[in-house]
Amino acid sequence: EAGRLAGLWHAAGVLSDGLLRAQTASTLRRVYAPKVHGAWGLQLACAAAPLDACVLFSSIASLIGGGGQSNYGAANGCLDSLGVCRRQRGQAASSVQWGPWADVGMAASSSVNARIQASGMGLIGLEQGATAFRAALLPGVPAVMSLVVLSWGKFLGLMPTVPPLLEGYASRKAAPAASGGASESRVVTLEMIMESLESTIGTGVDADAPLMEAGLDSLGAVELGNQLQQESGMTLPSTLIFDYPTARQLAGYFKEEADKANGTGDAAVGDGLAPKAAVNLEAQVNAYGVSMTLPSGTSAASLLYQMCACGGDAIGEVPLSRWSLEGAELLGEVVGQRVRHGGFVHDAFSFDNKHFGVSKSEATAMDPQQRLLMEYGYEALHGSGEDKGSLLGTVTGIFLGIESNDWQNVVSSSPMARSVYAATGSSLSIAAGRLSFCLGLQGPCCSYGTACSAALTATHAALRALQLNECSAGLTMGVTLMLLPSVGITFATAGMLSALGHCHTFDHRADGYVRGEACCATALRASEASSGASALFSISGMCVRQDGKSASITAPNGQAQQSLIRAALADASEHGHSVLTAEAHGTGTALGDPIEASSMAQTLLLGRAKEQSLALGSIKASVGHAEPAAGISGLLRLASGLMNGDAPPNAMLSAVNGHVLGSFKGMACSMPTQTSALPAQADGKPLIGSVSSFGYSGTIVHAVLQSSPHSVRLPTDRPTLAYRRVRYPMPHRAAAPPQKPRETEVLFSFDFAWTEAAPVLEESTEAVEWLLLSMDRELDPCSDAPWRAVPGLRDLSDASAALAPAHERPVGQVAMLMPSGPHEASAEPSMPAMRVLLAVVQEVIKMKPMPSFVCLTRGSQVVRAQEQQGVMAGAAVGGAWGFLRCVQLEHVNATWAIRDSPEALTSKEAAKMLLGAAEREMALGRSGSWYAPRLVRKGAIGALSADARLGGAANLITGGLGGLGLRAAVALAAQGASHVVLASRSGRVARGGQGLEAQLQSLRSHCVVEVYACDVGRQDESTALLSHSQASAPRSLRVIHTAGVLQDGLTRKMTYGQLAAVFGPKAQGAAILHYTTRNLDCSAFITFSSIASAYGNVGQANYGAANSYLDVLVTLRRAGGLRGCSLQLPPVSGAGMGAELVSKFAGKEEIWTVPLDTYAKWLIESLAMCASGLRTILSSRSPGLPASARLLLADDEFGKVSSSESEAPPVAGQALAMSTEEIQAILLKEVKELTNIDGLDADTPLMEAGVDSMAALELR
Repeated sequence: EAGRLAGLWHAAGVLSDGLLRAQTASTLRRVYAPKVHGAWGLQLACAAAPLDACVLFSSIASLIGGGGQSNYGAANGCLDSLGVCRRQRGQAASSVQWGPWADVGMAASSSVNARIQASGMGLIGLEQGATAFRAALLPGVPAVMSLVVLSWGKFLGLMPTVPPLLEGYASRKAAPAASGGASESRVVTLEMIMESLESTIGTGVDADAPLMEAGLDSLGAVELGNQLQQESGMTLPSTLIFDYPTARQLAGYFKEEADKANGTGDAAVGDGLAPKAAVNLEAQVNAYGVSMTLPSGTSAASLLYQMCACGGDAIGEVPLSRWSLEGAELLGEVVGQRVRHGGFVHDAFSFDNKHFGVSKSEATAMDPQQRLLMEYGYEALHGSGEDKGSLLGTVTGIFLGIESNDWQNVVSSSPMARSVYAATGSSLSIAAGRLSFCLGLQGPCCSYGTACSAALTATHAALRALQLNECSAGLTMGVTLMLLPSVGITFATAGMLSALGHCHTFDHRADGYVRGEACCATALRASEASSGASALFSISGMCVRQDGKSASITAPNGQAQQSLIRAALADASEHGHSVLTAEAHGTGTALGDPIEASSMAQTLLLGRAKEQSLALGSIKASVGHAEPAAGISGLLRLASGLMNGDAPPNAMLSAVNGHVLGSFKGMACSMPTQTSALPAQADGKPLIGSVSSFGYSGTIVHAVLQSSPHSVRLPTDRPTLAYRRVRYPMPHRAAAPPQKPRETEVLFSFDFAWTEAAPVLEESTEAVEWLLLSMDRELDPCSDAPWRAVPGLRDLSDASAALAPAHERPVGQVAMLMPSGPHEASAEPSMPAMRVLLAVVQEVIKMKPMPSFVCLTRGSQVVRAQEQQGVMAGAAVGGAWGFLRCVQLEHVNATWAIRDSPEALTSKEAAKMLLGAAEREMALGRSGSWYAPRLVRKGAIGALSADARLGGAANLITGGLGGLGLRAAVALAAQGASHVVLASRSGRVARGGQGLEAQLQSLRSHCVVEVYACDVGRQDESTALLSHSQASAPRSLRVIHTAGVLQDGLTRKMTYGQLAAVFGPKAQGAAILHYTTRNLDCSAFITFSSIASAYGNVGQANYGAANSYLDVLVTLRRAGGLRGCSLQLPPVSGAGMGAELVSKFAGKEEIWTVPLDTYAKWLIESLAMCASGLRTILSSRSPGLPASARLLLADDEFGKVSSSESEAPPVAGQALAMSTEEIQAILLKEVKELTNIDGLDADTPLMEAGVDSMAALELR
C-alpha cells in the first residue's frame, strides 16, 4: 500500500573499545545509545505496524566475544534478544550477527583488517554480504543468524581451550608444535615477536620502540598476548606488555623464562648484580667511552686534543641564530660588553629523533639539551663497546650535571606551550630519565644542580655507585646551552662576566669569565667489570665538599679547597707530589684564581722536587666556562693530556697575575704556553693528574685521574655513530592577537609655561609641625616657624639620625631645603645635594606611616623671563624636580611635593610653601604670586612653518655615534648642514642592529664628518672638543647634546653610584658644554631630555633627575639671553634606547613611540624656530598618562580626555560584588599583559612569571 511502512533496517552503531578494567558508564552509554536505545525507540514506534521486514545489525562480538568489546558485545546481545522477542510475538525480525566486512564498516581500515585476519577471522566481501541480506528476508529463517568467515585451524588454535559453543569444530583446531614435554616452554625469538607485531599492528615496528607508541593499543595488546601465549606454551601475566614494553625486552623475557624452565639459566641475584660482599670502595673506575661537543665544532677526542694542544680560542660574539646584540648598550657600557661573547656549539638544534624512537612532535618540544644528551650519551656508551641490544635491561646508571633551563622560557612564550610534550620537554629531571627510558636502563638516574660543579658532582656519584655495586656501568654527563640572554645579563650585572670576552685564567687581565656551551659524556665501569673495549683512563679518587661559611655565598673558601684536595688524594692513595698535571677550575676572576692557586700550592706543590714541576692549566681559556658542564669538560682535557703524555698550553696567558705568582713563589709549578711533555714514569707507572670544579653554590669537587696502561698515546677516535639528524629550529614567539584598527595618529608639539595659581592654605585646628632638613650650616631663626630645623646634613647617616622619631612626637611631615650653586654664574649640578636628597627620600620611604614630603628649591624655575636674568645657580639642584616626579609614581600613597622660590625665604613665606597648595608643583614669583606648570599646545609636528635650511655653522653632536645622535646628524645634512662633528666616548659605533654603520657611511657622502673620541663629562676633553669644533667653522656653532646612559632601579634600592653614573654624561656634560660655550656664537644649544623628566617614570629617578637638570639649565640660559632648547623626547622607534622598548612592548596600547621621521622633523623645527626653552611631544591617541601629566594638560583637550578615560568606579565597590574566581581572572589578565606570557595560571608565583620589582609597582 502506498505510504505504508513496509520494512525497517537498523544498522546504527559506534565503537568505544577498551579492556573491561578500563570501561566506564560513559563508554557503555556511548555504545548503547545508537544501537540499543535506538532499536528500542524504533520498537515502540512500530510495535503495532505490520512490517514485512525488520533486520537488526548485530555483531559476531555478541556470539563469540571480542577482546576489549564488552560494551559492544552487550549492546549487540540486546538486539539479538529484541529479534527473538519480536518473533515470539509473531512479528517479522532477523538479528544478523555480522563478522567484519572487507571494504565498508568499522573494520574497513587496513590496520584493523590486518589484525583481524591475523586472528584467523576472514573478511566479508560484498557478494557474500548480499547473499546474507537476501537470506535475512526469507520466511522461516532463525530470529538470530550469523555471518563470519573463519579459518578454523588458526582461529581455534589461538584459543587455550575451545569454548562449548564451538566444540563441534574442535577437530579443526591446529595441533600444537611438537615439544619435549608438556611442561617444557618453547623459545619465542625476537623474529617471531616482530612477525606477530606486524600482523597485530598492521605495520613493521622498531625492536626498541615502545609498543604503545608504535600503534599497539590495549586491544592489540590482548591479542598479542594471546598469540605469544600460544607460541610459547606459557601462561603469561596480563601485564606482560606493560612490564616489557618493547619487542626486544619481550624477547629477553621469553629467553630468560625458557632458560629457567630448562634449568640452563644463571642462578644470579635477582637484579643481575653481585651480592653485598662484592662491594669494594677501593675499586678503580675506568672510562671506556667518551663523547663531546664543545664550541666551534670540537666534537671528537682528536679535535679536543688538537684544540688544546694549539691553545685554541673557540670564543666569539653571540651568533644571530641565538639572539641579537641589538640594544646591549642599553644595559650600560660595561654590562653591554660582558654579554657580547660566548662559546657556542655547532648544530645545537639538530637531532636524529628516529634513532631513539622519538616522534617529530615530541622532538620539537624537547629542550635541545635533552636531544644532545641522548645523542652524545649513547655515543659514549657505544664507544665503550655497548649497543642497544646489550644495554637493554641492564643496571646502567645515568648521572647528569645540568642547571640551565632557558627552554622553559622559550616554550612558554611560543605556541608550543600548548603541546602535550611541553612539560616533559623542559624538565631537568626528564633530561636524565629520557636516555634511561629510550635504552631500557634500570640503574640509578639522577640530575645534579650544584651550578659550576654539577657534572663533576655527578661523576662522584657514579664513582661511588659503581664501587658500592649499585650499578653495573655508569654514564656521567654534563650539558649547558645558552638559548636566551637573560641569565648572561644577570651574571654580567653581578660582575661575574668578563668585559674582555675571555677567561684569562691566571693572567693579569683576569676580569671575570665568559660563558660557554658543552655536552660531554663518559662511560664508566669498575675495574672488575669486563668489556670488549680497552680503558681510556681511570678515576682513582674523588671528593665532594662545601665552602661553608665563606666571605659571601658565592665567594670561594681557600681552606675548604685545601681540605677537599687532600681528601681526594687520600681517596686515591696518592701524594700531592705524585700529581704531574692539574686542570684548574680557573674561571679567570680576580678573586677566584689567586685563592685556587694558594690552595694548590698548599696541597699539590708542597714537598715537590723542582725537576718534577706541576703543569697547570684550564680548558676555560679556550672554550669558556660551561657552568654545569665545566667539570667534565676539564676532566676530558686532562684525560686527553694523560693519554698522550703531555700538558696542553694555557690559552690567553700572557703575563701571570701577581697574586698567583706570589702563591707559587719558590715552588715547582709551570703554566705552559706551548704543549709540554709530562715527565716519564719509571716501571710503567701511570701518569697522575687531577681536576677541580668549584660551584658558585659552594659545592666543590676534586678528582684524581691516571692514565691507563693500555690506553693509546695518539689521539684516535672510536668508531662514531652515523646519526641522520634533522634540524629543529627555535620556535617563534606566540603571535600577538590582531589589533583593532587605530585611528590616524597625530603627534603634537607642546611648550612648557607657568600659569598663575593661588595657593590654598590648609586650615587645621591642630598644630602642624614640619621637620625641616637642610645642608646649610645655619637656618634663619624663627621662634614661631612651624618646623623643627635640622641643618648641616651631609650624608646618609645624618639623614637617618634626623628622621628618627622624636621623643616628644613622631615625624609627620618632612621638608628638604635644597642649596643653590656656589655663585650666580655656576650651573654645575650639585651632586652632594642630590646625594643627600636621595638619602633623605630613601629614609622617608622606610617610615611607617610614610610622612608628607616637600622639597624646596631656590631659583630653579623661571616663571617670568624678565624676573630673572643671568642667575644660573638655581640649576645646581634642578634635578630634584624630575627626581620627585619619578618617586611620586613609585609611591603613589604618599605626597611628594616640590616648591621653588626666586630667593631666600622668610619664615612666613616658608610657612606658606609648607602648609600646602592646590598643586604638587608650584613656584613663587618675585611679585609674590604663585604659579603652576602647564603644557601649551603649539601644533602638529610637520605642520609648523619654518625656514629649516641649515648651513654655514659647524654642528657638534655629543653622543653622535648613538642611535639618536647619528640620526640627528643625518637630518641636519638633509637640511644643508655642511660640517658635522660627532663626539662619543669610544669614538666608534657601539650599538648594533640599527644600521648605524651604514648611516655613518652615507652621511660622509653628503657632508664633512669628523669623529671625535671624547668624554663630555670631563672638563679638559670637552674644552678640547669645542676648540676643535670652533676651529673647523669659526663663524658659528650648533651644539646638540644627546649623550646619556641608563642605570635603572627603584628609588628605595638606588645607590649614589647609579645616580652619579647617569648624571655624568648627561648633566655634567651639559654643564661643561654650557660653561665652555657661554661666550661663543652658538646659533643653537639643544639638549635631549626625556619625558621621564616631564611626567616621571617608575625605576628612573636618576634618569628623570639628570634630564630635569637639562630642562632647568636651558631655561636659565634663555633667561640670561643665551640660546637653548631642551627636547623632552619619548622613546624613538628603531633608534637609541627606544629600540629595545619597541620590541619588548610591541602591540601594547599604553606604550607609544615617536617614528624616526617625526623625530627628525621635530628636531629641525626646534632648531629653526627656537620658540621655547622646553618642549615635549604627545600623541593624539592619548595613551594613559600619569596624574602629573594630566595636571600639566589641565587647560588642554588632551588633559580632559585623559582625565575622563582615567575615571572608574571605586575598585573596592567592584571587588565586593565579585567572586574570588572573577577577581583571579582579572588579576591573571593584568599579569599576562604585563609580562607578555600567556602560559600562566592563578597559582604561578608572580616573581617567577617575570613580575620584577618595577613590574610589581605597575601591577599595583
